[in-house]
Amino acid sequence: MKSAVVFYSLYGSTKIAAQAIAQKKGAALYELSELRGKRTGIFGFIKSGFQAVTKKKTKLADYFTDEITACGAIYIGTPIWGGMPAPAVNSFIHHNDFSGKDVYIFTLQSDPEVENMSKKAFSYLLSLIEAKGGRVKGLFPLLGSSNEAPNADSIMEQVSKKVI
Repeated sequence: MKSAVVFYSLYGSTKIAAQAIAQKKGAALYELSELRGKRTGIFGFIKSGFQAVTKKKTKLADYFTDEITACGAIYIGTPIWGGMPAPAVNSFIHHNDFSGKDVYIFTLQSDPEVENMSKKAFSYLLSLIEAKGGRVKGLFPLLGSSNEAPNADSIMEQVSKKVI
């Protein structure tokens, strides 16, 4: 079965996990890119958290619709901001059909209470994926970083232990 890993990453933690999962699964790798400028500084931080909590979407450079159509398994990765997924991931899910696909969700956040913090986001993402016809087969909360120096070794170790 052909697989894809689709992700959004601001500081690199989610990208590290996505690359490790793609390598582990032999999957194609697709990075979501927003059309608007990068989310930087304190105002970017506040805006990002607000947009995540209010479940906003954003315009993407590519929704990878053609690429995922041929896939039976899709891994979707997102940072967790304010307990919710990034707007880019909301947009990706909204624009695609997951009918008959197995979907695996992985999240990265800086809060060490990854299991507790991800519950709200997982519940929300589960409902979105199921509404688009997908079957969520796995939920993987991972500890990332909220700064520009993610710990790649720690993230890759978590991927090797948690992600099926």
